[in-house]
Amino acid sequence: MNKRIRELKKQLGDQLIIPAHHYQKQEIIACADIIGDSYKLAVDVSSIDAEYIVFCGVKFMAEGAAILAKEHQRIILPASNAGCPMADMISIDQAETAMQNIHEFCGQSAIPVVYMNAYGDLKALSGRYGGSVCTSSNAQKIMTHYLQNNTPVFFLPDYCLGINTARELSIPDEQIAIVRQDCTIETTGKPEDIKLFLWDGNCRVHQRFTTEHIERIRDEHPGIRVIVHPEVREQVAAAADYAGSTQYIYNTIQKAPAGTIWGVGTEYNFVSRVAADFPEKSIFPIFESHCSNMEKTTINNLQYMLEAIADDTLLLKYPDHIISVPESIRKDAALSLNNMISIVQEN
Repeated sequence: MNKRIRELKKQLGDQLIIPAHHYQKQEIIACADIIGDSYKLAVDVSSIDAEYIVFCGVKFMAEGAAILAKEHQRIILPASNAGCPMADMISIDQAETAMQNIHEFCGQSAIPVVYMNAYGDLKALSGRYGGSVCTSSNAQKIMTHYLQNNTPVFFLPDYCLGINTARELSIPDEQIAIVRQDCTIETTGKPEDIKLFLWDGNCRVHQRFTTEHIERIRDEHPGIRVIVHPEVREQVAAAADYAGSTQYIYNTIQKAPAGTIWGVGTEYNFVSRVAADFPEKSIFPIFESHCSNMEKTTINNLQYMLEAIADDTLLLKYPDHIISVPESIRKDAALSLNNMISIVQEN
């Protein structure tokens, strides 16, 4: 860990918590107090009392922490420009229009299930309509929870996670519709039969993986097991041996016997760290794909935030790094996030 950051963490003590997403660089992970995927971070951050939460991730994650934060807490994002192209693929106006079009199309309202990789106004829409946020680790459970009530689900914004989850749940094509970015609806099924409406968004990092990458790494390493994140294309998920969240990938490889060989299809910094953590196994990226937004968090901008907290100049120097959510959005968004936690924790 950076010497000055270690000193600042000691000085600030219980006032400070640094959560970091799995996709952060190793130098940031080394400074973190909490490490995990978006679900683990949401649950862990919601239960802590530190006054300052310096979130090493991207904006929608820091917003999620701000939505669940207590009144005395401040959420700080070291890289204020760390966004998410997937989250930018749908606006609240598009989502509202899509909800109206779905109602007109099938004669009933859909429940919006909003992937964590979305901004607060989309999470609030989900809360207003009785829906829930989900993450890649719990998408199946959340989707099943609503579908078992015979209510169609509008899943947004990631088509790939949606279709890969649908395949795991054996939902046939004639019960699935795509909602394009102009809010038109495409399906081969009858309107009254549609169970799942999928927004046509995607993650650029995971779109880069192809079946050819998997074929090549299998040729290069006989006996390799391929594990991918479910934000990959449907064909890539089908060609892999396993698919799951970043936490699932980490846990699966951790539990595997020494000497096993793994090809991993997700963000490169995470794959590199898994390989370093488990040197008794052979771990390779199926393709080197970086999230440039996650990489915007650096030791320097993390240190700047801690310095400003320590000398009480945060608001003066870095107001744009303090993440807040208007109360008009926060209340409904908190409802959808808490719905997720409640559904996942059900027995």
